[in-house]
Amino acid sequence: MNLEEMVPPLELCKQIQKGCFADSVLIWHKDGVIERSPVFCDTIPAPTLLEIMDAIDKTGCSYDFCEWDQNNITASALKAWGSFTDWGKLG
Repeated sequence: MNLEEMVPPLELCKQIQKGCFADSVLIWHKDGVIERSPVFCDTIPAPTLLEIMDAIDKTGCSYDFCEWDQNNITASALKAWGSFTDWGKLG
C-alpha cells in the first residue's frame, strides 16, 4: 500500500479549510503524498483515517461506518467530518 492509498484523494483534500489538519503527518505535494516537513509551506494536508476520526470525535457527533463507502473509507470519513463542521459538506 502506498501513501496515496492511505489518505483521501487530492481533490477532496483541497477542499479542507486552511488551518484544519495543520498538524497532519502527511501532505499532498507535486510528487504525491509525502511526510510533512518544515521546508514546505502552504501545503495541502493529507489526513490519515486516525487523524480524521480524532477530528470527528472532537465534534461530539456520532457516525455510522456502515453508511461509508468501504472502497474509500478515508474519503468517506473526511466527508463525514466536513458535514459535522461549520463550513459544510465536502465533495
